[in-house]
Amino acid sequence: MNASKKVALKTNSGVPYLIWARRVSLFLLVLIVFAIPIEYKYDKVFRFFSLTLIPDGLKLPYFFDKRIYFYASDLAILILTACTFFIQRSRALFFSKGASYLWVILSLTLLSLILSPLAHYPLPYTRLLQLLTPFLLFSCLANGYHKEDAPKLTHLLFTTLCTAAFIQSVIAITQYFLQSPLGLRLLSEPTTFATLQTTNGERWIFDALFHRVASNPQLIRPSGTLSHANVLGGFLAISLLASYPFFFQSKWRRFAFVAFPVQFFAMSLTFSRAALFAWILGTTIWLWRSSLGQSMRQMTHSPPWRLIFFAIILSLSTSGLLLCKQISHRGGVFNYNQVAQSSDRERMRHHYGAIDLIRKHPLRGVGFQQISLTPVTLSPSTHNLQTDYIAPHNIYLYLATETGLICLAVFLIFFFSLFRAGIQTPATLQTSSLLAIIAAFLFIGFCDFYPLQFQAGKLLLFLNAGLLAAHCMGRTTSSSLQESWKMFNLISPNYDRINQVLSLGMDKNWRRLAASKLTAKTGIALLDVACGTGDQIISLFAAGVPIKTAIGIDLATEMLDIAKKKIDAKDYRKKVALMHADAEKLPFPDASFDAVTFSFGIRNVPDRDASLREIHRVLKPGGNCLILEFSLPPFPFKYPHLFYLRHILPKIGGLLSNNFAAYRYLNQTIETFPYGKAFCALLEKAKFTHIDTLTASLGAVTLYSGKKE
Repeated sequence: MNASKKVALKTNSGVPYLIWARRVSLFLLVLIVFAIPIEYKYDKVFRFFSLTLIPDGLKLPYFFDKRIYFYASDLAILILTACTFFIQRSRALFFSKGASYLWVILSLTLLSLILSPLAHYPLPYTRLLQLLTPFLLFSCLANGYHKEDAPKLTHLLFTTLCTAAFIQSVIAITQYFLQSPLGLRLLSEPTTFATLQTTNGERWIFDALFHRVASNPQLIRPSGTLSHANVLGGFLAISLLASYPFFFQSKWRRFAFVAFPVQFFAMSLTFSRAALFAWILGTTIWLWRSSLGQSMRQMTHSPPWRLIFFAIILSLSTSGLLLCKQISHRGGVFNYNQVAQSSDRERMRHHYGAIDLIRKHPLRGVGFQQISLTPVTLSPSTHNLQTDYIAPHNIYLYLATETGLICLAVFLIFFFSLFRAGIQTPATLQTSSLLAIIAAFLFIGFCDFYPLQFQAGKLLLFLNAGLLAAHCMGRTTSSSLQESWKMFNLISPNYDRINQVLSLGMDKNWRRLAASKLTAKTGIALLDVACGTGDQIISLFAAGVPIKTAIGIDLATEMLDIAKKKIDAKDYRKKVALMHADAEKLPFPDASFDAVTFSFGIRNVPDRDASLREIHRVLKPGGNCLILEFSLPPFPFKYPHLFYLRHILPKIGGLLSNNFAAYRYLNQTIETFPYGKAFCALLEKAKFTHIDTLTASLGAVTLYSGKKE
């Protein structure tokens, strides 16, 4: 089956051009992921034009790249964004689920550039494109797909990533044993490589066994078609973490077992300490998350788990044995030799320089893309002071130095919120891998700058961040609505108290709105759909509505138990009956009730049309349908209200209930509910007449009323 038929973007339309837009979007995503290691920098197009942009009198160091350039992935992501927006047609694509943090980062980056000494130089502004496109990639993945489609999408992109990583492993292993490039210039293979100094150029243990002596004691550290060995090491560490879920799929298990040791060996050949330790950290997190609820006995008796443990042990022992001497020369793993000390000492000199610049420019930084243009005094702790340009191997220092501490704080908040959402989401093999990948990449950020400075690093980081957001922060669809009653069972003990806190005590006033529509009737037979803990029925009795009998129904049995206790305490039990029933299939004869109330529940019903038809069926002629539901206020109150729904309500509700997912679900269903005229149209479609609305709290709540003729 075509992948585009398996994964659907957020649209209910089957229009042919929308189907083609979905297919194009999925094709572009696969292409972007597969091409990450073979990105080509297109700079010859603007070579001469770039030089004409340099202002008179501006002197730039020889190492400063003065060319305007772009990548194929930049164009692909712009087209992907256009397709996704064309299908979804919602600004939520750019501002939901953490994407707003990225726009703040982009704005602060632009501000740092405007306030910098190079504000009049156009070239740095063009580099914002390489910051914008990874942010757009995150938005498309996080907001362009239904939460239920996230596993299929993740499987597709993980498969693509691991396939690309396996190809890179083969290239890197060949480069290492030939000790030369392979002539893959069309695939962006570099012509020069980082090197490792050894005593006699031995590549692995067999060179010593067979007394092979190389003419050059320096070993190249292979980079595949990526720009540096460290970047390849990080890429392979990420692919290893992404491969763990395949061990649990019989179709892919054999490929995963074969590919894992090959990729691990290739990662070892890069001699990247950051990649190795990032993989160890990520694997630890993955094992912890994936094994929740399982005993060690269960894991050791499970074929997939046994295969994973065997693959890890095989990879570690084989690579350690074959490359023991070379890894010892590199230092920092088995030992801490002069090579590792010298490397770390040089990095610390640059880190001290970056900290010095942050002290001088704490808020706005030195300006985007200008850290290499600002000379500082290095080695402040020694007597050998010298002024030089810096390049801190740390994304956090890099970000703070160029764009300021505020921008760094927003960056950290973004990933903290994403990581917390991942922790609070029920663990799956895929979300465990995504959490492990994000943690591994953020760890690499302490040791190197390529996660934010190289195109491959940025794409990998925000690709996986977007997938994690799609899993953990995804909007709800009908399948998740069908399970919503389970969530209400979980939060039932604190439900009433939290409602009062979140509504500032106004929830009781909202429920009284229905009473104003029923006071003219006498001897009312009432049905309260999704009665929850019984507050709507109790409110109507308290308002003096002449109710003869009332029936409350709900799918959440825990809520019904609480409702029974409250109704018994008010001594309404002779008039009120509670029962477990579905709003889409009401178990009552036609024309059974004088009034039906439905408070804060219809947005959780998967098939609202069916529920409204059922309500119309069980009402007597002349009967009232009263539906109380959340809505969005008009301008200018809409955006403060959205901020409350997205950022304050989920946090307070989550803290009080110890269930953050439930209150993220709440704000998502409120935002996607067809309120106002759209819902009145649904009532009209269900054959209700005399349809009217009454709003409260500046439009945050709406009472919809209709009659059955």
